[in-house]
Amino acid sequence: MVHTQTEECQLSPAATSILFKLSTKLSQEDFVVALHRLCGYHANQRPYNFIHLPWKQLAVVNFTSHEACDFCFRVMKCLSGAPGVPVSDVREGLHQGLQANLAHFCAKCCQMSSYENLPLVFLNNEEIPLTLACQTFVTDEILLEFLEQLPGSMTRKVKGKAPTSKAPKAKRISPCSTPPGLQPLTPPLTPPMPPSEMDARFLMPKFELRGSDIVFQL
Repeated sequence: MVHTQTEECQLSPAATSILFKLSTKLSQEDFVVALHRLCGYHANQRPYNFIHLPWKQLAVVNFTSHEACDFCFRVMKCLSGAPGVPVSDVREGLHQGLQANLAHFCAKCCQMSSYENLPLVFLNNEEIPLTLACQTFVTDEILLEFLEQLPGSMTRKVKGKAPTSKAPKAKRISPCSTPPGLQPLTPPLTPPMPPSEMDARFLMPKFELRGSDIVFQL
C-alpha cells in the first residue's frame, strides 16, 4: 500500500537521521543504490554522511542537514510498501548527527556487539575510512556518555567510586586508531578530553577491521 502525505509524515525540527525498516534483505551497497534510485540522487550526490545496516533488514542513515533528512523521509513515507520498493516503513532515528551515530556504534563495540556490516562514513561528499572517522569525531567524553546509556553498562556502577591502589591506570585504546602518518581531515567536533580526572575509568577493547568483520584483540 502506498502512503499519502499526512500529518504523520513529520520529523522533529532538528532531526537528521532516519531508521529504514526493509521489506527484503539487502546488502549495504544495494541499499545505497536503492536510496539513490528512490530519492532521485545523482551518482555523485551524497546528502548523507553516515549509512549503516547493522542487520540486512534495518538501515540507519544520517543526513548532512535537516532539510535533506526531511526530503528523504517524506519521499519514503509516500513510497514505502509500494511494489518494487524494498522499504516497508521509516521513522526518525534514535540518534541525531554523525558524531552521535558514530559514538553509539563505538559504544556497542565495547559491549562486543556483532554487526553484519561496518558503517559507511562520508565527509565533504567523499567516503572516509571508519577508523579515521571514529578517531576524528568520537572523543573520550562522548564515548563514555554513550556507554553509560547502554543497558547493563558497568560505567554506571563504578561512577563516583575512587580508584583503589590495585587498579591499573587504564588508558583508553581507541578501536579506530588513525593509521600511522595519516592526519584527520578535520578537527574533532569537540576538543579531545585532557588527561582524565574522572573517577570511573574504562578500557575500550582494541579491534581491527578485516573486510566486513570486527575482530577483537582480547
